[in-house]
Amino acid sequence: MKQTQSFLGTVNYYSRFIKDLATAAEQLRRLTCKNVRFSWIAACQSAFDKIKHAIANSVRSFIFDPNAPIFVTTDASDVGLGAVLSQSQQGHEAPIAHISHTLQPRERTYAAKKKEALTCVLACYTWEKYLLGRYFTLKTDHSSLASLLRSTADSRKSAKFTRWLDRLSPFDYAVEYWQDKDNHVTDVFSRLSMQSAQSAQHDTIHNHVVGALQTDHLSLLVVKPVTKHDSTLSTVLNFVSSGWPGKKTLASDIL
Repeated sequence: MKQTQSFLGTVNYYSRFIKDLATAAEQLRRLTCKNVRFSWIAACQSAFDKIKHAIANSVRSFIFDPNAPIFVTTDASDVGLGAVLSQSQQGHEAPIAHISHTLQPRERTYAAKKKEALTCVLACYTWEKYLLGRYFTLKTDHSSLASLLRSTADSRKSAKFTRWLDRLSPFDYAVEYWQDKDNHVTDVFSRLSMQSAQSAQHDTIHNHVVGALQTDHLSLLVVKPVTKHDSTLSTVLNFVSSGWPGKKTLASDIL
């Protein structure tokens, strides 16, 4: 019942972007009504599959806009992690991409705070090509984690937890506490995560995150003036705007 209600919360969110999605979910809504016996029949499974397909295709309708505000919303459950990359587009917070990861047995023993932190790291490194050098809002529904992410020093941080937070240092973000009752979208991805070929891919990403080097984040505001003052890069910029010369006329330091 709770999983169905969580899924319907996701349907409510996406109904702003997908025509007739709420109508398609009517079969599932009946299961949550009072005095109705919960019975997952073939019609329910058909509606569930149809809605999942529509939601998956809806992400392709929105293209990442480097000039629009960026949001990374995360959530973790006992069995999985979930996150959504979204932006303010067309007057709404539109979904750009999703990830879900089924927790391994050892990961399921982590405290809730550690699971939430791992979700943040996984999301940021999965979407690093969108996030590095750009300011974004990182949303978590774990209030104490939100406080720790804002803190530069805290005695409550374990060594492993501190290492995970260090992985976030290359990114420029603000932390926002996102109450669980409003967090239907990532909640469904974390709670309904399942073993698939995709999970192996995210395990690889997780291994990459753990082994990542700590670096300072660079914003476009920092890179732009430095590029102009670099002799080689300024020459390349001139070529891009004015046209590339023949190979014989290129300076030796460009080749």
